[in-house]
Amino acid sequence: MLIVDPATGGMFKFPEDASADMGQPVAQASKNKMVVMTLDQIPENLRSSLVQVR
Repeated sequence: MLIVDPATGGMFKFPEDASADMGQPVAQASKNKMVVMTLDQIPENLRSSLVQVR
């Protein structure tokens, strides 16, 4: 999963050991499928665990 901040263009991901319920089975997504979300779709309480992608 890739999370993009549309205001800054910053890209983030969850750590490999992260587990979250965002209303859809993200953890069960196919490894061959790219999931892109915008930062505003991530609950505020989970944003502190995001890791910046460089």
